[in-house]
Amino acid sequence: TTKREESSEDDYAPKKKTKRESDKNPAVKGEKKESKEKKPVVKKEKKPKKEPEPEIPVWKWWLEDKLPEGQKWRTLSHSGPCFPEAYVRIPSQVQFKYDGEPMKVSALTEENMGFFAKMLDHEYTSKAVFRKNFFDDLRKYMTPEEREVIKKLELCDFSAMHQYYLDEAANRKNRTK
Repeated sequence: TTKREESSEDDYAPKKKTKRESDKNPAVKGEKKESKEKKPVVKKEKKPKKEPEPEIPVWKWWLEDKLPEGQKWRTLSHSGPCFPEAYVRIPSQVQFKYDGEPMKVSALTEENMGFFAKMLDHEYTSKAVFRKNFFDDLRKYMTPEEREVIKKLELCDFSAMHQYYLDEAANRKNRTK
């Protein structure tokens, strides 16, 4: 075996430091003290000790009792139902036209026409099945007088309503946050 293999890290003991000659000689020692005294002493400012932050309570769900089979929670807190805001009619200068003639419609009919007018940019509105289903549903919300006049979706002009809703969307986007 070699010398390296015989010795291990546990056997290694560092040599003790010995005093240098300059430390033994008091004359040299005094010179060092003088040189230290010439330098200005800068005291370090002590940093204020941080106060320990209060401990935040943590929910230890793994320590709680198990729920009976089929039960998912113990309590339920509910703030109540959330209802949409009431429909606000579009301004009177934005007119719905049927067969080129301006027509005044009821608020419920106008609201449902607005759903279609908002979607005019989408490809859905060009599909025959979508248009048929929409018009069938729209007729349910029309007054009897409106049903007598409005017979075909193709004769309805939603362009003014569509432009109004685009302008409203642009105004909402431009508002400061």
